[in-house]
Amino acid sequence: MGKDETFLAFLAASDAGAAGQAAFGELVTANQPALRVFLRRYVGDQSQAEDIAQEAFLLAYKYIGQFKGQSSFRSWLTRIAIREAGRAGKKQNRQAAMVDDLKNEEHIETKISADQRYDLHQALAKLKTAERAALLLCDGCGMSHGEAAKALDTPLGSVKTYVARARQQMRALMEA
Repeated sequence: MGKDETFLAFLAASDAGAAGQAAFGELVTANQPALRVFLRRYVGDQSQAEDIAQEAFLLAYKYIGQFKGQSSFRSWLTRIAIREAGRAGKKQNRQAAMVDDLKNEEHIETKISADQRYDLHQALAKLKTAERAALLLCDGCGMSHGEAAKALDTPLGSVKTYVARARQQMRALMEA
């Protein structure tokens, strides 16, 4: 069952007790890995990212009735997570957490050396928050610019600009 189909099943069964909980469990299973990877990179701390992801799913469950269907569930959930990350305040010790995160990376190609991964994370940490978020959503999570715009609650043109700037800065930082 696809993510959107799972979401629709949840909405249909949300008042049905156990069936609604099972459908939401499938949503969590389908969306949790990508959300946690995004949040680890976004906040730079694995523990905090997991707390934010958990809170985002709880809020999504609580406010599911407010979902208007103007975006995908993934975009809506990501927007909730980004808001929660903002509420969590400034993140401490981003670079140390990114190094720790390197040990747990699963989806970076194994052809990239540990030094290259470290340089990549160092470069990501130097980007502005909005640029890093847009780049990670589009290039890291595979969202379209439109999906990222909805997730970030930012105009589409701004997301395209953020991604272009971030890519340019990443190229310059990685070549240095």
